[in-house]
Amino acid sequence: MDPIVAARQGNLQFFEEQAGDLVNIAGTRRDEDGRSLLHLTAASGCLPLVKLIAQHSSSVNTHDEEGWTPLHSAVSCGHTEVVDFLLQLGAEVNAKNSGGQTALHYAVSTQEPLLSCNLMPFTSRG
Repeated sequence: MDPIVAARQGNLQFFEEQAGDLVNIAGTRRDEDGRSLLHLTAASGCLPLVKLIAQHSSSVNTHDEEGWTPLHSAVSCGHTEVVDFLLQLGAEVNAKNSGGQTALHYAVSTQEPLLSCNLMPFTSRG
């Protein structure tokens, strides 16, 4: 299986089986839009996989071709636990994508009040 597909599917077992090569896979693989495995796993919502990939990723604030960070991805998909974990790792809440949108913009648009509440304390740091 391709690591990109496995990340999109939140396939934890695939990545656990790749343990010996995970540093190389997590740090270098990107999809056709420049999204890292951390972006893709954050969007999948599989927190154990996000934790595993984050251990082997170079930055929690990596950007894709449109300026999205893994936090943007997790927020836009409404994955509160993943959002909280990325915030603990130091995800930049105020990072803007190419459209000028921050993670908080997407949190509000998801109509998930908990996401917005969790992000608010972090919006003044930076």
